[in-house]
Amino acid sequence: MKNITLILVLILSNFTKNMAQFRNNGAAIWIQPGATLKIDTDFINDAGSDFINNSKVILTKNVVNNQVMTEPTTGDWEFSGTTQQVISGNSFFKIWNGEFANPNGVELNNIVRIVNEAKFTNGLVEANDTYSLFFGPFATIPIEPTDASHVFGGAVVKEGTSPFTYPVGDMWKYQPIKADFTTNTNGLGVKYVAGNAGIGSFTTGGSETTALIAFNPNEYWDFYPIGGGTSSANITVFWDGYKDGYPNEATSRRVAHKSGSSWLNEGASQNITGNPASGSVKSNLISSWSPFTLGFVQATTPLPLRLISFTGKKIGDSNQLNWQTSNEVGVSHFEIEKSENGKVFDKIGETKANGGPAENVGYEFIDSQNSSLITQNLQLYYRLKMIDLDGKYSYSKIISIKNEETQSDLKLYPNPAVDRLSVENFGKNKIEIISLTGQIKTYNTLNSNELKAELNIAELPTGMYILRAGKQTVKFLKK
Repeated sequence: MKNITLILVLILSNFTKNMAQFRNNGAAIWIQPGATLKIDTDFINDAGSDFINNSKVILTKNVVNNQVMTEPTTGDWEFSGTTQQVISGNSFFKIWNGEFANPNGVELNNIVRIVNEAKFTNGLVEANDTYSLFFGPFATIPIEPTDASHVFGGAVVKEGTSPFTYPVGDMWKYQPIKADFTTNTNGLGVKYVAGNAGIGSFTTGGSETTALIAFNPNEYWDFYPIGGGTSSANITVFWDGYKDGYPNEATSRRVAHKSGSSWLNEGASQNITGNPASGSVKSNLISSWSPFTLGFVQATTPLPLRLISFTGKKIGDSNQLNWQTSNEVGVSHFEIEKSENGKVFDKIGETKANGGPAENVGYEFIDSQNSSLITQNLQLYYRLKMIDLDGKYSYSKIISIKNEETQSDLKLYPNPAVDRLSVENFGKNKIEIISLTGQIKTYNTLNSNELKAELNIAELPTGMYILRAGKQTVKFLKK
């Protein structure tokens, strides 16, 4: 039998565009096998209605679901609008198969539950702290998500015990993490955060007793069980150079777990693949949940040198670094390296080793290069390269110094905006507006100074955008 495609287009010439909608208000609608229903307007599924998808529904506008839906056993739902789509309502939107194919993205203001499979083919899915993308016990992701299409901003929840790679990241990069479950009573949620999970002491209370010496301060994955349930799993952390570009050997990498005020080593040395540029490490079995990221233990071929401490602080328009060592056997010198992003480091100085096997030696280095970067609100990162007489070397932990007193706070309003956008605290940086598809436009400011600018955004199409000034970014909606 030939497939039947039903395309529904509502044209209301005497009404505004915002009034056009396809509303199921207490009716029973069935999509028969082999048929396709395309809804080119807002779809509202009211309480007391019955909407059964036995084939395929294509949605190009917003979705409001107030129907208490039963668990579906069939049906494809495709989100493929040309402007951002919003899924909202007061009842979970439950679908068998879902495909996210909107280049301008889909925003979740309701919980969307995937029963069978989800495909991320184009555009980002924006979750938040209240509304997540749920995957049922047997739900899968048959095609690996990409930088252009994954979940950001909020959590993804996986129910059941099948192995699952969480399709999470930030607005620019897909940054997955994997769980191999043994138990998972109510589901386990994961949110990716491009930031620092917080300082803590390196203790030996993890599943691998060797203490960490450092952790990645640039990203983490926050895990939490749903509804007071319990979960246990082996966690695989991946690195790809995006926010984890470190030159140390892959064999020294571990899964780092922030538990209270401590950073724990969750292993596992036998489950490491790849090289310093890209790879993964799989933990031992975990049953308590909080932030996880990439951690490091002492390299397998350490220098005789022992680095007792490495600290830094801002003094005027310079940064002062101090470190203390012991057991300087065969040590040649120290190279001081600096970075603006914590990933790419440049040598800024060198200090000769002055100690011996029985001495504790203190060192000091003053960084006054590019003093304008130090006096601004720029966080700078430092590390030591400790070099032996035979050329072998190892790195210290990375420390950061920031002038918190002069830290600026980029602000914009109104949000959502229509024709004009006010921007504050952008300093001397140029202002760029970036679409979710990566297009960048730089706008001349009206009546601008270093504190406030008025931007004309009337020409921008409706959708989500990122405003960038220097290293600061803020997301806004253009109506």
